Amino acid sequence: MADVYLICEGPTDGLDVRVLDRIIAQKLGKAVLIMAAGGDTSLGSVASFFEERSRKLQTDGALSVPVDQAYSVQDRNFCSIQEVDSSWKPGGKRFMWRRHEIENYLLDPGVVADAFSFLRRTVAGLDTGMPVTEEEVRELMRALARPMIEEHAGWLAYARLNAKKDASLSTRIKGPPKRSRSLATSRYIDRSAWLDRLMKECHRIRQEAMTFASNTDFEESAVTQLYDEMFAEVSQPAFLSDDIYLADMNGKELMSALVGFARQHWLPKLRRSVLEDESINALERVYMPHYFAQDDFLELANRLV
Repeated sequence: MADVYLICEGPTDGLDVRVLDRIIAQKLGKAVLIMAAGGDTSLGSVASFFEERSRKLQTDGALSVPVDQAYSVQDRNFCSIQEVDSSWKPGGKRFMWRRHEIENYLLDPGVVADAFSFLRRTVAGLDTGMPVTEEEVRELMRALARPMIEEHAGWLAYARLNAKKDASLSTRIKGPPKRSRSLATSRYIDRSAWLDRLMKECHRIRQEAMTFASNTDFEESAVTQLYDEMFAEVSQPAFLSDDIYLADMNGKELMSALVGFARQHWLPKLRRSVLEDESINALERVYMPHYFAQDDFLELANRLV
């Protein structure tokens, strides 16, 4: 029987690995090997490594079992929902969370309320003013998110500008294609071929840069307009009242704000790692299929074959 790998971001003992193990492997009962790849740029190469290794063993005659399958899931960060949804098309193996990152799932008001309830029961002398109902936590989280709106709008504008820049200007000098080696008289690319490639790439970059210089999307008025559009979007009452911010905003920043507030009001010595641990435990306790309106965990589990 083939192995199934799920590659995620972060270190081997990071939140992503731990949450996926608790929910995908244990709660939903999927026989999957969860592996950490570090940053998002390594996800594809790590997934390809496991599949290619399995294919090579078959080719060499060492195995006669189905080829291992490797899937990956990465943070959404500030990507548009259209880009996120496209990653979940049928047949895909490279998925993107519908929330900003793994912390955003741990910050669900029901999860936080359960974690706070546990802390209040188990920590001696804890201030009874600590919120323990889902609605109390929801109001607290909205209050913590409100001062972050201008920064969030800035990150959205930043992401959109980067996407526009990448679409119109590639400053990376690309090396010669592999076919250059097969066409060469020797197995190595010679001086003439290298100079031809380098000159063409430099010419391309100069041409793209001249076109880019006239792109009005990067003028001061356009950048100001873009930021104001992003700010207007996230300033709508529904952004907070409908909990859209819980999916879109930087989860690590929200978690830091929650830890800071808890230290100031109830738990002066609360460590972030403790709240993360208790949030994972709480998620495991409260989670059931379709717990989230769009249940990425259930859909991800169902995609693993």
